[in-house]
Amino acid sequence: IDSVENGSESLKTKLYERIALSVSRSAAIPYGRQLSQDDMEKIVSDLLSLVNPNYTPDGKTIIKIIGLEQIARHFM
Repeated sequence: IDSVENGSESLKTKLYERIALSVSRSAAIPYGRQLSQDDMEKIVSDLLSLVNPNYTPDGKTIIKIIGLEQIARHFM
């Protein structure tokens, strides 16, 4: 109600986001399940075809691009 009154987000948009988050969580592959090479390639392909593949609907980072210097620091 506060966000609708303040004009930051519509109630409809918020509802759609909640539904999408719920559906995605229920469709998620269970932790520990071993995936085939085809399964892994399909997941990455589907992810990269999204409009914003870097974050989950609730804002968690999925993909982060880092430079070579940053990679090198991790191995020193």
